[in-house]
Amino acid sequence: MNSNTTSAAPRGKYNRWCEKRPLERRQWYRYNSDLTYSANAAFFLHETVGCEGLEFVVFSNAQIEEPIIELPGNITLIPCFILDLEGTSINDELSLLTEIQMGQSRYIYDGWVPISDWRIEAVNEAIEKIDQVLSLFSLLVDISITWEPKYPPTTFCKGLGLTCQHVHAIKVLKCITESLNEDDSTALFKSIAWLSQSFKLSETTAKFLFCFLAIESLATYIEIYAKDNSIFKPLRSFQISEEEYNKQRDDCIRAILDLKQYWDKCPMNAIQRANSECVKGTRQRLENHMEIISAEDPLFDLLFKTKVDGKTLYHLRNKIAHGGMNALSQKERERVSARLWDVERLARRYIHKVLEFIESERICLSIELPKPDISWHDLEYRGDFHMAKEYRDHL
Repeated sequence: MNSNTTSAAPRGKYNRWCEKRPLERRQWYRYNSDLTYSANAAFFLHETVGCEGLEFVVFSNAQIEEPIIELPGNITLIPCFILDLEGTSINDELSLLTEIQMGQSRYIYDGWVPISDWRIEAVNEAIEKIDQVLSLFSLLVDISITWEPKYPPTTFCKGLGLTCQHVHAIKVLKCITESLNEDDSTALFKSIAWLSQSFKLSETTAKFLFCFLAIESLATYIEIYAKDNSIFKPLRSFQISEEEYNKQRDDCIRAILDLKQYWDKCPMNAIQRANSECVKGTRQRLENHMEIISAEDPLFDLLFKTKVDGKTLYHLRNKIAHGGMNALSQKERERVSARLWDVERLARRYIHKVLEFIESERICLSIELPKPDISWHDLEYRGDFHMAKEYRDHL
């Protein structure tokens, strides 16, 4: 279909360029939870078919008009589309697939990095170079570029089924939201939207933050912005009007700043003391709010108490939000990925709790779907495909 696929594959590469063949030798691969997903994919292909490197797929909005793109770190990218459509037949399949990529401004590239040293440290280093080198494109112009292993390390997730209880819950939720005033309804749907949008994302850290924002956005509205006629007012951690709260805060600040012993000694300390004692920070406000909402629910311990690898969900949120996480580290991304289920079900449970306060009928959506089961099996591929065809559904 493309001249690229007829060119000889580099030594050790399983496929010709822009080709995805079925696996010739079928065997079980034991997934190593101490390795990243991409490292497992590299070892899987190496052990299954003897591939001496990592084959991967790159998706980008950039149309790089070079037949061979050689990058630092021994990384090679080959366009899986026709560089110049002039003179090609309108009935040619690859011409049509190229037009689809052009129309979507999302182009497919075949990626390859040879690996001669199969020590875990060396494989991790080769994968880290892919992340680093591809991230440099973002410094040029508005280039989006992502990649994934061409052959996943034999995983699949079982689907989740919805019951008539869940369908009924949607009807109940619709009735509840229609009973809210405009401000309360908008705040509720903002929260739900953050959770809903998280399922459309592929980047782990973004999914985590979106789930967390589902909690913070509604909690912040209830604690700070909800008016006195809001149905959510009883869920505030302080039962006074916004005007009274603001007056108490301002009086507290003035009292501290007027104390000569603090101001004359160290103005900065005086300001910090006023901020600490008079102004509720995000964490303190959220903690106070959750004490009202959680009602002894142990799931809410995940937020501030229960630690995994030494971090609570709130610690992890701060590390991501304040730039403390290395976004190029697959190990760090997978640590976040391991907590996605926790923050997702916590966000859902929080919204349920708020809704249950509004509606006396217990919402059957609180019957949570189970965590997706991860199973390991032998993959079966449908035959040799040009990658432009194989990955067109990713566009």
